[in-house]
Amino acid sequence: MKVVFSAHSLPARIRAMNDPYEADLLATSRLGAAAAGVADGGVGLQCAGPTPEAWGGRER
Repeated sequence: MKVVFSAHSLPARIRAMNDPYEADLLATSRLGAAAAGVADGGVGLQCAGPTPEAWGGRER
């Protein structure tokens, strides 16, 4: 079984500033998957804003 956790994306400029949101999100999703007994988990980033800048998730 696979599980996908869904979370709001960030603009690339925020990600480049080493904002802790994405790392915290990944750590939390791993903990949630482990608590549920799921070995195969991941994160789906969503909701790119209506701006001309790049958002996380588009390049993945």
